[in-house]
Parts: sequence; structure tokens; C-alpha cells
Amino acid sequence: MSRSQRYQDSCDRTLTNLFRNLASDEAYVEISRQNLALNTEFDAQKAFNLIDSRSVGKIDAYDLVDFMRKNYISCDLSDAADIIREYDASSDANLQIAEFSQLVLPATNNGLRRAAEDRPRSLYYRANDPLPYSVVSLLVRLLEKELTLQRHRNDSKRQLAMSPDFVKVRSFDDISRGRSQIGVSDLSYFLERNGFYPRREDIEAILRRLDHNAD
Repeated sequence: MSRSQRYQDSCDRTLTNLFRNLASDEAYVEISRQNLALNTEFDAQKAFNLIDSRSVGKIDAYDLVDFMRKNYISCDLSDAADIIREYDASSDANLQIAEFSQLVLPATNNGLRRAAEDRPRSLYYRANDPLPYSVVSLLVRLLEKELTLQRHRNDSKRQLAMSPDFVKVRSFDDISRGRSQIGVSDLSYFLERNGFYPRREDIEAILRRLDHNAD
């Protein structure tokens, strides 16, 4: 085997590990979202207000670091910025309530998502009551899982960047098999070729993280 082929195989393995970790970590994030939404005292707006300690109507990396450190999670500004960037549709380095909702509300259970969204309109909703400790604890767990996902992904990116043969365009062409976009079958074929046999939910989890235009 040539040196170039060994480098390419190493790149493929690193990419496969990135996708494998992404599927697993996103599954844990989604479970945490659903556990949060199942709690009848959870309200996304109250959670947003809790992190938005300055009451400015947006959350930035400093707010996230402050909240997470207060809840005993080791987090620096770079970590927090990665989380903000993941859900920041407006690219202003902040999360508005709609963007924050994408982080904390279920992505795969529409019924549960709607139930959480409709909760503030319930006759039993108490707008002035703070979030109880049980809900804050679930919110912290979700952020911890999101932080783990971001760190794992960044580790894989660094490994790829260190590989002398890694070229994004070449890897894209390899996975897409020369087409202009990567489809579900292309991604499945690439992963299986490299020893990871994903389930349908694994592929869906990966696409939730990578398909930012939802096509």
C-alpha cells in the first residue's frame, strides 16, 4: 500500500469516527431535549430568561459560560461560542428565543415539541413561578451533552486538519461519488465501506447536524 493510500485510509477512518460520534452524541442530545420537554414545568422562555441574566433578550457566549459554571460544568468561551454558532441562524453571535428553542426543544417528536411550546397558553401556567430545580437540572444536562458533541466534533476536525492528505473537496467528492451533493445512500455507503453500519436514526441524527438548509 502506498503512503498516499495509507493517508487516505486514515482520513476516511477519522471522518467515519466523526460521523459515528456525531450520530451518538446527537442521539444523547435529543434524549435530553425530550426529557426536558416531558417535564410539565419546563418552559423554553423561562429557561431562556434564566440564562439571559442581563435581561437583554439574547444569549451570548458569556451568558452560557456564566450559567454553566454556576452549575458546575467546566466551559470556556470557545466552548460556549461553538454552541452559540450551532444554532445562530442570524449569524450575530447571539441566540434569540427562536434560535434557543432549536437547542432545547425536541427535533424528532413533533407532538412533544408542540406540547412544550403550548404550555405557556395553558390555564394552569404560572408565568411568575421560577423554573424548579428539577427542570434546571435537566437543562444543565442537555447543555452538557451539547458541549460533549461540540468537543468531540472539534477533536475530529483537528485530527483531519493534521492529516497531510486531507482535502475537503476531495473528501466530499469521495462521499458523494462525484455528485454535487451527498445523499442518504451516499453517506451510508461511505460509512459501511469504513466499518460503521448506521441505523436509519443514525443517518437522521447526522443530517440534523450537517444539513443546515434542511433539504
